[in-house]
Amino acid sequence: MKQKMVFFSLFLILFLDGFGQSLIFPILTRALILNHDGLVSTLSASGRETLYGFIVGIFFLCWMIGAAILGDLSDAKGRKQGLLICILGMLIGNLLTAIAFWLSHIWLIILGRMVIGFTAGSQAIAQAAIFDLSGEENQVRNTGFVLLAVTLGAILGPLYGQLFSDSSFYFLFQDQTPFLGVALLSLMSMAILWLFYQDTQPSNPQRVHVLRVLRIFKEAWSQKNIRILLLASLGFFGSWSIYYFYMSIYLVTVLNAQSWVVGTYMSMYGLGASIGMAILPSFLENRLSVQQGVILGWSIVAVIFLISQWTLWLALHYLFAIIAGMGVGIGFLFTIKAFSSQVSADKQGWIMGIFSATWVGIMGLSIFITGSIAQIDKTIPFILGAVLYGMGLLVFVCMKKYKTTTAGLQSSRGEE
Repeated sequence: MKQKMVFFSLFLILFLDGFGQSLIFPILTRALILNHDGLVSTLSASGRETLYGFIVGIFFLCWMIGAAILGDLSDAKGRKQGLLICILGMLIGNLLTAIAFWLSHIWLIILGRMVIGFTAGSQAIAQAAIFDLSGEENQVRNTGFVLLAVTLGAILGPLYGQLFSDSSFYFLFQDQTPFLGVALLSLMSMAILWLFYQDTQPSNPQRVHVLRVLRIFKEAWSQKNIRILLLASLGFFGSWSIYYFYMSIYLVTVLNAQSWVVGTYMSMYGLGASIGMAILPSFLENRLSVQQGVILGWSIVAVIFLISQWTLWLALHYLFAIIAGMGVGIGFLFTIKAFSSQVSADKQGWIMGIFSATWVGIMGLSIFITGSIAQIDKTIPFILGAVLYGMGLLVFVCMKKYKTTTAGLQSSRGEE
């Protein structure tokens, strides 16, 4: 019973990580882009889009910085302490965001998203804790559960955010309500971990490196194939990030969609991503090379992004979201495999840290930039996405053959 409670708490943390990334989209769309709540009534439409990009992007940049620091802390002080700090951050960040919407205070929203982003590194620590507690015969099964928890959070987050912030559905529901719910679940998870979880791995006294992100990128840049992969990732992840962020603005400003459409769209994308990460890899892994898998996945995203600008039918956009999500799942997992194949088994933790910091950092920067340039012309993000995809493809196909290691998709599916 005790172990089941711990597993429940760990999977809840993973679920809330996916939840926290996505639930804010319909709420911010209504508050900023549609400007229903008077949160930033003094800003122009272009200023609100820039602010929207800043709030979404700062989450991912803080995630990149915090994941490396909290990973070091977890190794030095133990999984339990690292997880408790992450959950505390999730609790405080969501409470700050709820208070911010209640008071209509934009800077508190930014602070809340920074705190939540910085402690989003709980995903890697929770996954490691699950593997520590799993027998060897259960690790593959639990890897699937890890993936299921994160993707369910990504799918249900936008729907939850839209429903529980809509006062027309129930008069007590306001913009702050969804964040109070997440804070309550965080508190429950913290209590279970505090009472029942015991570290199975000994702590490893070591210095926590605040600038670890910069150090690991410096080490990676010195290796040619990894350097090429990083440049290709700039193109692939940059193109994906623009699509992920910009479509919510596009649907509202060009197609005059309401916030519930954005919530549904993001959930359809999450559904597609879960199919692409959980179902399709077992079919594709033995049929495609690493290079083919990477190109297939990111090409699907690029094509969907380009044709979206000429589609005026919302139902078709929902279908596109599912297909694009599947492309992201395929491209993401095969890109993990491309990174993994560059190093030996004893360096897998190091290369996965580089991969995670790469996609999160690129996502944050791309969203910042997109929020600023979208106001100039609605076609510019589509053009920029196409250029970045083309750059990533050109760099990637010039890469030398991959090394063969024992690492594969099966060991990497829980990274997103």
